[in-house]
Amino acid sequence: MVVEGIDGSGKTTFVKKIVEFFKRLGIKKIISTKDPGGTKVSKEIRKILLEERDEKIDKYTELLLLYASRIQIVKNVIIPKLQNDFIVVSDRYNISTLAYQVSGRGIKKKFIKYLELFLPKILKPSIIIYLDIHPKEAVKRIIKARKLDKIEKNSFLFFNKIRNSYIKLSKKENFFLIDAQQSIKKIDKEIQKILTNWYEKYT
Repeated sequence: MVVEGIDGSGKTTFVKKIVEFFKRLGIKKIISTKDPGGTKVSKEIRKILLEERDEKIDKYTELLLLYASRIQIVKNVIIPKLQNDFIVVSDRYNISTLAYQVSGRGIKKKFIKYLELFLPKILKPSIIIYLDIHPKEAVKRIIKARKLDKIEKNSFLFFNKIRNSYIKLSKKENFFLIDAQQSIKKIDKEIQKILTNWYEKYT
C-alpha cells in the first residue's frame, strides 16, 4: 500500500501510523519504505534530486533518476518482502511520477509508458491513500519544521498542477482521497477505517 500527496501533506507521519496500526493488530511482518530513498543507492539518488547544486538537473534526468531509485526499491525491498508475506507501506510510489513529472514537469505520459516497457514491472499497490492539502498550507507546515528542499521551492502553480492531477487520479479503484487539513486524529480515524475494511476483506 502507498501513501501519496505533496510535501507537507503528512505522508511520513501517516506511514508511521499505518505501521503502528497493523502492529497493534498483532501483525509483525510489516515494513515501511520511501520512494525515492528506500535503499542505500536510492538514498544517494534522493540526495541528488533534493539538494541544491550548481548544475541544473533536466526534467528527463530527474525522471530517469526516479526510476533508477524505484527499480532498486522494488527489486531489493518490496519484492523480497512481499514474497515473505510482509505488508509493505510506501511513502510515495509510481503515482507520484504521474503527478509530478507528467502534470508538474510536462513530460508526455506516453513517454513514461514507453519507458516502462523496458523496465522491471511496476507492482500495483493494493491501496493508495492520497492526503489532499492546499499547497500554501503545505508550505506553511514545512517552514515550521525545516528549510524547503529544491523540489519544495517550486511555485504554487507547479504544486496546484500536481494537486489537480492527484485529485483526478483519486477517482481510480483502490484510491482514497483524504482531507489532510483536518486534525491528525480525524485523518487517522479515516485511514484506520480504510485499513480495517481492507484487512477484513483480504484475511
